[in-house]
Amino acid sequence: MNDQDLEQLLNRYRPAGPADDLLPRIITSPDRQLRKSPRAWPWAVAAAALLAVTMALHVSAFVPSPERTSTAQADLAQQLGGDPLADRTAQFILASQVARDASEDQTPWDTR
Repeated sequence: MNDQDLEQLLNRYRPAGPADDLLPRIITSPDRQLRKSPRAWPWAVAAAALLAVTMALHVSAFVPSPERTSTAQADLAQQLGGDPLADRTAQFILASQVARDASEDQTPWDTR
C-alpha cells in the first residue's frame, strides 16, 4: 500500500457535519435543566446547623464553672506564694490540668 492507495481510501470517507438540532441545543439557556435539579442549599444549611450545635455541646461539656476555677486558682496561688507570678502559675497549672482531663475523656479505650 502506498500513499495514493491511502488517499483513495480516505477520500471514500467524508466527515459528517454536525447534527441539525445541535445549534438550538447550544443556544438555549440551561435554566430549564437547572430548575429540574434539586437544590442543595437546604441540606447544606441543615448540616451547618447540626455541626454548630454539636460543637457548642462539645465545648460546653469541657468548660469548668468559673466560680470553681477562680476558687481553685486563688487557693493554688496562695499556696505558691500569693504574688502575681504565683497567680499566673496557678492559672497555667489549672489550664493544663483541664486540657489533660479533656484529652483523657476522649480516649476511646483504656490505655493504662
